[in-house]
Amino acid sequence: RALTATIVSCGRLGNATCALNLMSDLRYLNIKPREETYVAAMMACKRAGKWAQVIELYEELRKQQLKPNLITTNIVMGAARECGRWELCLSQLQGLRDRGVAPDAISYSTAIPACRRPT
Repeated sequence: RALTATIVSCGRLGNATCALNLMSDLRYLNIKPREETYVAAMMACKRAGKWAQVIELYEELRKQQLKPNLITTNIVMGAARECGRWELCLSQLQGLRDRGVAPDAISYSTAIPACRRPT
């Protein structure tokens, strides 16, 4: 729990390096992170503009068979948009519906620009 709380602090500060190092420490200690731990690490990476790491953490979360919530999905949608991966962005939007989670304004405002053609 102490590592999770520290990762949350890293997320608030946007310190991706700290968050990613602590996630690595959890793996080394064979501690299975909870969804909120992933969200905090993803937020740190998002605030630092490390979009690829957000997606990597999301994929790891899914491999751990954790169910992403609306916040987690919105974060990864934003990362996918920033990386030009509009297919991933839209698949996440559909995934919300498939899980019975109603997309919110953030979901739609993230998905729409992801579909724009580059100029």
